Amino acid sequence: MPARALGIFAEIAQQSLQSQWIQIGLTLVAVGLFALILRRLLGEELTTWGRALAGSAFLIGHATVLGTAVLLASVPLLFLLKGEPVAVITQSVVSLLVTTVYVGTALHSFRPAWKNTAKATLGILWVQVETVGTLTVVAAGYAFWKIVSSGTLSFSGAVLLGTVGALYALPLLVHAGVEAYYRLQ
Repeated sequence: MPARALGIFAEIAQQSLQSQWIQIGLTLVAVGLFALILRRLLGEELTTWGRALAGSAFLIGHATVLGTAVLLASVPLLFLLKGEPVAVITQSVVSLLVTTVYVGTALHSFRPAWKNTAKATLGILWVQVETVGTLTVVAAGYAFWKIVSSGTLSFSGAVLLGTVGALYALPLLVHAGVEAYYRLQ
């Protein structure tokens, strides 16, 4: 039965990655999460949360457009070279690489210190992990609901989906803990 639960989860996750609405939602989640990180990194320049959100939206928006442009140029070329469609994971890695390089470069030009550039680069990577975690938690919850509504949920399937959801929620919980720590100081 865990194999069935895992299969339903994988199907939902795959469908989610192909949905434009899910992609828009994940981009908005990334903007919000990166705004929290930007506010901590550039507290002197970004004096309000609104400015941090605007800066985050600007950087994530541009990174998304650049990532799409790189994919638009590279996917047909890779298809011609390989003779088969480019895997979704390859497209995700290319987008992650473009986003990381762009955000790191943009923040380095904004505040030219390598320490801050490294922090921003690690921050955007962390946001990407959190965004994948958000998608995974939502997909696991939806798979759980779908299996429960069909009446075929087993204990091992529930434990498997709960474990997957909990593991991918950890980065979000760590971020919430760090944010709470800094706010309480």
